[in-house]
Amino acid sequence: MFHGDLNVSHDIMLVLLPGRTLKANELVERVMSTREVSKQTIYSHLKRLAKEGYLERNAISRKNVQYKLTSKGEALAKEMCMKSKKALQFMLRSFPYRDDVIAECLAMEIMEKLPEKLQKLEVRSKIKEFVANELKLMKERIIRITNLNFK
Repeated sequence: MFHGDLNVSHDIMLVLLPGRTLKANELVERVMSTREVSKQTIYSHLKRLAKEGYLERNAISRKNVQYKLTSKGEALAKEMCMKSKKALQFMLRSFPYRDDVIAECLAMEIMEKLPEKLQKLEVRSKIKEFVANELKLMKERIIRITNLNFK
């Protein structure tokens, strides 16, 4: 199925997974933000994934090309997500700083939804601190509720 750097193809498919249709340049930027890889490498993966039936390529014009997953690509991407999820759960269970990682991930997700003017490091730090506090409180509440309900 895949040749070369499997991770690039994996990233492409995961970026497109939630039913997204993205312009090629936007897709390339997103993949480049996750790993050090050339545009040429990403475009060759896009071409191969389309040829193998995992992506649908829609050329609106020479400079406006869009990609989305086919049903075959979506099925494979979902399978990859489940494998990744299991691997992450396994790693996080034994990782001593897992709460910090979870708080950072949630803070980054929240930052994406904020206006551009709030996209600052100090804002992210405050959000991460708030999220970490909330996670701690949430765990304590769940333990308390569980102890009360399952005596």
